[in-house]
Amino acid sequence: MAYDADPASFVAAHAAADAWGKTDVASRANILLKIADRMEANLELLATAVQAITQGDPRDAATMIGAQASSEQKEKIL
Repeated sequence: MAYDADPASFVAAHAAADAWGKTDVASRANILLKIADRMEANLELLATAVQAITQGDPRDAATMIGAQASSEQKEKIL
């Protein structure tokens, strides 16, 4: 299961972030509550998807998620 991001998704995310920042607090709260409801309704599916993620060394091709660190942190560690 690979997660290659399409460059268009980054453009869409930035556009959404701008719109989100202009959205009033009550509307944002309602949107977040709807998201929470959907997550709760699909909890088993979400749990299965998260458990399927291969964690490990970010240099290993089989790893889907590794340590989240900046270049500076990497230099301190290695």
